[in-house]
Amino acid sequence: MRRCGVSVWYFAYGANMATDVIVGRRGLKVLESRAGRAVGWRVGFVERGLPLVEPAFAGLVSDEVMEARTDEAREALERTTTDAWGVLHRVSESDLRRLDRFEGPGYLRRAVAVRDREGHEVEAQAYTSPRPIAGRAPSRRYRDLLLHGAHEHALPASHLAWLNGHPTRYVPGLAETLELVVLAAERLRRRR
Repeated sequence: MRRCGVSVWYFAYGANMATDVIVGRRGLKVLESRAGRAVGWRVGFVERGLPLVEPAFAGLVSDEVMEARTDEAREALERTTTDAWGVLHRVSESDLRRLDRFEGPGYLRRAVAVRDREGHEVEAQAYTSPRPIAGRAPSRRYRDLLLHGAHEHALPASHLAWLNGHPTRYVPGLAETLELVVLAAERLRRRR
């Protein structure tokens, strides 16, 4: 793993792409950030969420997991995922361990190869989806967090178009209330 002192690269492809989420909400100190693409991986809304309010979260799916699927399941994943663009954040090892508390039980943290825009390849830690489920739609609130981070770090236009074009779920009133609940829960987690 490419390290600087006791720091590591973390590859974010979901809400943690956005600086205000990873720093402001998660409380991590980011030493450096840059856009990159995980080699041999795809990203999609393949992780189970909470029905109605947050029905799906982003997940990172390896080519090996894709190939192990039946033809029908693989085709469904291919239709609903895209090249795994995201953001490389250099963080401390202790901050990465703290981030483990924020990620759900469906994820598996592991090392992945990520190539930045300049063509440099680094080994980064990422939360991967060993059991992806195709055909899920995220909440509009969650998808918009991803768009915010993708714009902030100038991810490719094709990735922005994929995010913009992805169907979302929206429950008026509940969606706005959820944002306040999420912020309060994240503050409590940071205190622990």
